[in-house]
Amino acid sequence: MNRIETSNTGKKHQRLCAPHIDMTPMVDLGFLLITFFIFTTSIAESKATSLFMPAEGKPTPFPASKAFTIILSGNNEIYYYQGRWEDALKAGNLGRTGYGSVNSIRQEIQKCQRRPGTKKEDLMLLIKPLSGASYQNIVDALDEAMINNVQRYAIVEANPAEKQYIESRIHK
Repeated sequence: MNRIETSNTGKKHQRLCAPHIDMTPMVDLGFLLITFFIFTTSIAESKATSLFMPAEGKPTPFPASKAFTIILSGNNEIYYYQGRWEDALKAGNLGRTGYGSVNSIRQEIQKCQRRPGTKKEDLMLLIKPLSGASYQNIVDALDEAMINNVQRYAIVEANPAEKQYIESRIHK
């Protein structure tokens, strides 16, 4: 059998198309990098709470009924009372709690804020660290103030009667 030879005259030339590049993975990678850098810069920002210490001189007067005092001692123990020290001691209203216990200081602060006849924002939280309290105890107490949205709080020194009473309870 003979070969049939055909010429290329009637044949269409096939066009060569430019290759199609899918950019989807590159765009995805770009967005992931942008997200990563935004996230890392937001984590790197320092977050701090403003702490205003009381001014030197005469203390600012406020009603004793609106004061809630927490005394930070060693071993993560917190003693608390409402009002004046002498009145709380006489009435036996001095409580003892901790940070992670069932009846923690958070619940005591919330009880004070929910008392009838008082507004939540009127509470004045006095934080009195003793010599045995660690820096972490003070930070935890400030965290509790922030969590409970206590607007007025101060870190003050415990008076000698409070120190003596609590140290006598610790050494029992």
